[in-house]
Amino acid sequence: MKDVSDVHHSSAVSQIEQRTGRSISSAQLFLIKFTSKHSVRAMKTGLNRAAKVFDPNIVAKAKKSGVEPWNAFNWTTIDRDMMFLLKSALVKMGKSPATINSTLSAIKGVMKEAFLVGEIDGDAYERIKLVDGLKMDKRASGRSLGMWEVRALLAACESGPTDKPNPLGVRNRCMIAVLYGLGLRR
Repeated sequence: MKDVSDVHHSSAVSQIEQRTGRSISSAQLFLIKFTSKHSVRAMKTGLNRAAKVFDPNIVAKAKKSGVEPWNAFNWTTIDRDMMFLLKSALVKMGKSPATINSTLSAIKGVMKEAFLVGEIDGDAYERIKLVDGLKMDKRASGRSLGMWEVRALLAACESGPTDKPNPLGVRNRCMIAVLYGLGLRR
């Protein structure tokens, strides 16, 4: 059963289609909701990545149609098994867990829009939604420096081309001391 927001969404889609005189894809609807150019670019990148995995010929098809691969792909063909195949393919390609999870999230967003406009049924959407992303390692990147490494960095800041005090060296010593004291790694 559709709630009020679903009815409003369907109404908005109808209005957009009437105004433009053409049908809007679920992927386009998904991207419309983002207000940040960065978010739109990130989601398009994920959708392009997935489209290329699902259909190796999508780039050529997209060029013929004059659109990007994400807009040429038929997202309503996606099912749960394809999501698992995509996840596996991205792991084999060496993509990071964050990249894989972002890609899966983008597809889930498109599939939600497809469900809301009636392009796929609720059961198909629920099965896709239940595909989990990869667990991410939340430990800090990098390593902590040993005291001898910190001393070597501080000594390098003191040495300059002359024996005069070096303002940049003093500044760099201060920054290194603060970074080391805070345990920052990147």
